Parts: sequence; C-alpha cells; structure tokens
Amino acid sequence: MAYTPGFINDIFISYAHVDNQPIQDKTKGWVIAFIDQLKIYLDGMLGRKDSVEIWYDKRKIDGSQFFDKTIEDNVLNSALFISILSNGYLQSDYCLKELCCFNQKIVNDSIGIETGDRSRIFSALITNIDYNLFPDGIKGTTGFVFHENNSNEDYCFPVDPSGNEFIMQIRSFVNALFKSLKSIKCKLSEKSSIKQEKIVQIQLKDKISQLNTNPEPDKSFPVFFSEVSDSLRHNKKRIITDLQKKGIYVLKNIPPPFDINNHDNEISNILENAKLTVHMFDEFAGKEIDEIPDETYPIRQFKLCSEKSQSKLIWTPKTININEIEDESYKKFFNNLENFSGQNTDFIDGNKSEFLNTLLDTIDYLKQKQSRQNHSIGKKPSVLIDSHQKDNIYVVDLINYFSENNINFRLNLGEDSPREKMEIYNEHLMHINTLIIIYGVVTQKWLLSRFGILSKLIKKNNFEINKTIFLAPPNKEKEKQELEDMIYEDVKFIDNSSSNKLNKDVLTPLLQTIKCGGV
Repeated sequence: MAYTPGFINDIFISYAHVDNQPIQDKTKGWVIAFIDQLKIYLDGMLGRKDSVEIWYDKRKIDGSQFFDKTIEDNVLNSALFISILSNGYLQSDYCLKELCCFNQKIVNDSIGIETGDRSRIFSALITNIDYNLFPDGIKGTTGFVFHENNSNEDYCFPVDPSGNEFIMQIRSFVNALFKSLKSIKCKLSEKSSIKQEKIVQIQLKDKISQLNTNPEPDKSFPVFFSEVSDSLRHNKKRIITDLQKKGIYVLKNIPPPFDINNHDNEISNILENAKLTVHMFDEFAGKEIDEIPDETYPIRQFKLCSEKSQSKLIWTPKTININEIEDESYKKFFNNLENFSGQNTDFIDGNKSEFLNTLLDTIDYLKQKQSRQNHSIGKKPSVLIDSHQKDNIYVVDLINYFSENNINFRLNLGEDSPREKMEIYNEHLMHINTLIIIYGVVTQKWLLSRFGILSKLIKKNNFEINKTIFLAPPNKEKEKQELEDMIYEDVKFIDNSSSNKLNKDVLTPLLQTIKCGGV
C-alpha cells in the first residue's frame, strides 16, 4: 500500500537498462543499488519496512519495443517520478516517453507540477550532462549529482554506491523526496477516502443514469448559461446535459439572433429567477450584435448578468494567450473581465474536463449557503470575536458581557491569517450579524490586514454583517483618528482603550444593534 493516499505507487523510477549492468565482481547494477539504498533510508524515516511503494521496470527492454500499457499505468498512478539521468537515458525513446507521460499527467492532476517548493520530477545525474540537454520536465532544475566531480574529463563516472560520497548525496536526495511525499500526503490524506467514495458514487450514478430517466430537477436553484462562441457551443451543451442528469435545473437558453430590445427583456426575465449565471469565454468573441458595434451576444449577456446580484461563475481556458486575440475590442473586454464582473463572482482558469466538477461544487456550496441563510432567520443574534493571541486577555470580559445579555458568540483566537482557514471563517460569517476585531497591543498593520481580508470575504459572499473594531489598552485616541481616515468602509469603533476594565456603557449602542439584527 502506497504512503501517499490515492496512488498505487509513491515513486516511479525511470532509467536506461544500460546503466544497470553489474561492473566487475559486483552482483548488482548501479540502479538497483541506488533503489535498495533509497528504500532503506525512506523506511528509516517513516519507521517501518516497505513503507513506500517504488516501481521500476525489471524487464530488459530495447528501443524497438512499444511503450506498453503496464508502464503507462504505473507512470500515471505514481506520486513522484525519478529519472536516472545519463547519456543512455537521453538516447532511450522509452525513458523519454515515460518522462513525457508523467509530465503531462501532473499538469492536469489536483496536486499540480510542484509540491512545496520542489518539482514532482526528481533527477539523479550519474554523469556530467549539459543542462541545456535536459529533456522537458527536467529542464530548469539542477538535479542531484551522483557522479564523480572531475571537470577535466568529458565523461564523469557514477559514484560508487558503497562509497561515502554516494551516502552523503543520497541522504540529501532522500530528504527532498521525504518532504515531497509528506506534502502530497498532507494535501490528500483528508480527502482520499472522500475522493474514492465520490468516484464510486459518480460511477454508480453514471450506470444508473444509463438505465433510468433524469432525476426531477431541483427548481429551487435555477442556473443560467449565457451565450458562447461557436468553438465552445458543443462543450456548453455537454455540460448542461451532464448537469441535468444530476438534477440541476438549467434555465432555457437564448440563442441569437434577436432584436436587441427583445433579447434584453428575455434575459432580464430569466435573471429574475436565476441563482447562478455561468459564462464561458475563450479566444473568440462570439456572434456580433448588428445594432451594437463591437459587442457580441456572449459579452452582452454577461454585462446584463453583472448588473444583477446573482452569483456568477466565469470559465476561461488555462492555455489562453490574451495577446493572440485578434479582435481588439474583445481583447480589451477580456483584459478588464474582473472589473466588469461585480460582486459574487468566481473565476475558473482551467481545463474543460475539470469544469463540470468545479461547477457542481460551486452549485452545492451556494445551495448550502442559501439553506443556512434561510435556516438562520429568526435565530438569536450572534457575534464573532476575532483576536490575536496577544489580546486574548480582553476576550473573557466580552464573552461574559455577551453571555449576560443572551447573545450567542463565536471565537477565533490566534495568529493564523484568515486566508489559511477560509472555510472556517466562511462557516462563522454565515451565522453571525456582527464581527468584532480586538485592537490592543497588536500592530496597526496586523489590524488593517485582518480587517481588509475579512471585509473582502464578507463582500464576496454578500453577508450582512456589522463590522466593529474594539479598541483596547493602551490608549488609542490618536490611532482611532488614523483608522477613521484610512478605513472608508462602514465600521463602528468601540473605544475601551483608556481603562483595563470593560466599560459596559460604551458597548450599549452596539448591543442594541446586535439585538435588532441590523448592520
């Protein structure tokens, strides 16, 4: 069983068989000796024997054989890739195909090309090779040197696997591998079981959908797809069909041509019901509108949707090069897409194949948000007290005060940035009507950063939340004036900075606002 969840192999080792021939009286070739040492050190780090799954081809393959399914499957099901880089490796079409296959795979998978600060492709140089000759996937990296350091020779031999130089280098190599494996496991361990279950559920649903009709659509959450260019039409149709199979209610499409007034009226009527609008843009602007120069139906519908308050999801290809767009007016629109978008907008920059799952996740999140907001109506008022650990001394007094006044409270205490636990903050903000940030001995820079991040989160999700800054000792008469000049948003200041004891009188206006549920 692999150390990294979701993979069959932790490491795939790609090598040229010419580099694994035993030399003199040795019973093992260099590559096998390298792999044996790799296993020993990794087992020691992880505390058990056979702790990682390492796959390498034990057959003797010559360059005339095809790149077979066994090799491809093991490449695609490996977390990390090690190339034993040599002259023989560069001459082997088979090795280069293995490298190319893994490189293409990590470009598109959920982990990405890098983990931490290192590529998922490792190279062990067993002879001196010019960096300019490194194949794609390895190019741009330095690799780990496992050859003799003799600058006067055209060819440097691999270091002896039983020598001290090899031992020192493989320790450094294994440390880097270990960090990458841990980083991947950290990313996937919490999701692996859910992911496997989700795969099974999707496969089961697909089988059932072949036998049964589509489920009854959920009309409580209508989705509208705006017009697209011809190059995206087939993909849009396929995504809508897949959504309908999963019970998503997709509002009727409005294809051109329409005269512009009727077109706009139709869109406005549809947007009265839509909970989410979906927009797909590529390098082509779409069908032009005769009555409006330099405007197309996809752009027009996007602008009309942006005037409304619905959530919007915008997809653009990961590979698009804006500079290659020939239509100058469309290029200008594309460059300013974020400025046109307004609030409640999410952007997806990715592959078409990933779009459906991201769209389903977005719909699921918005439906849960809608459900929670509906469920929270009529609940007791609630506040979130946000404090750096340096100012936690003032939290106790506030908790006692709110408890005495029958106010629910939530706490976030510590140094972590909201960016590092966004889901937790989203959960808090869904259930409160007042945010209180304590400003005591922490720096003004920390406060402004905290306030800015949380304000953006509130604005993005359209939460109705009263924002309050609680001024704690030392005295902040000067700082309060500075903050009022710097913060342009609607924010209340509760000044308790002149006393170490909580002054309940200064909290009375805030208490009234909280109980009324207003902002």
